[in-house]
Amino acid sequence: MGQQRIADGDKAKPEPVGGHGPVSSMASRVEGVAPGGDIPWRAEFNEYNHPLTQAYFWGVPPLYGWQETVIRQLAQPRSRVVLSTCNESGKTSLIVPLFGLSVMAAFPGATVFSTAGAEEQIKGQLFRYLHAKVRPYKDSGWLCSLAALEVRAPEVRGLRSRWIGRVPRQALTMEGYHSHLEPDSEGDLVYCPVCVILDEAKALQQDVLEAAYRINPDWLLVVSTPGMDEGMFYEAMDELNLDERGVWAKEELPV
Repeated sequence: MGQQRIADGDKAKPEPVGGHGPVSSMASRVEGVAPGGDIPWRAEFNEYNHPLTQAYFWGVPPLYGWQETVIRQLAQPRSRVVLSTCNESGKTSLIVPLFGLSVMAAFPGATVFSTAGAEEQIKGQLFRYLHAKVRPYKDSGWLCSLAALEVRAPEVRGLRSRWIGRVPRQALTMEGYHSHLEPDSEGDLVYCPVCVILDEAKALQQDVLEAAYRINPDWLLVVSTPGMDEGMFYEAMDELNLDERGVWAKEELPV
């Protein structure tokens, strides 16, 4: 397709900070807000905890230009991104794990909720990728349960991020998760965001996307291989709304 990978040497590798390992040290870069002060009602990445910075720690190989574009679009506050790609393009093995784990590390107390149009996509693929990526940080407190379909981050100031996976028949349980303010162990109020990821969305029902919109997540990624010329994913991929890489990143999706 004429796309070039970004050479490993072109990216400055961040240095580990503090004594808790690279991932948990990045997580500690979230500033709490004193009660009565200005409350940040949205989560924003910075240069230290951005997913493209964290890619090195999560063992992600050099990205293609279009993959980096997707990550940059998705990392914007309140992003709504739809992506249609071919098989073996790295959507489930690279893009989804990198972004979800980056949210967990950057924002203690965050929730990542993901489902897919096929049960195997969650159980047999995504969570096996996640298990492999957090395994090097087990001693730092990162845990992945393949049975429960859950990833837990280390506790940071009394707050612990989690990634919850659900098979398609349980997808609507996402409505129980919302971004919120929570006091940390130092008494500061911390904004705990929510990220929703819908994989192989061509096979998901309309009510799943509608549920994602009702909870108003901080980031929403809808991704799939192409399917039939019908359904909510097909309608979302209106070519008039796409750039040359097939990225849809407007404020709202058709529902």
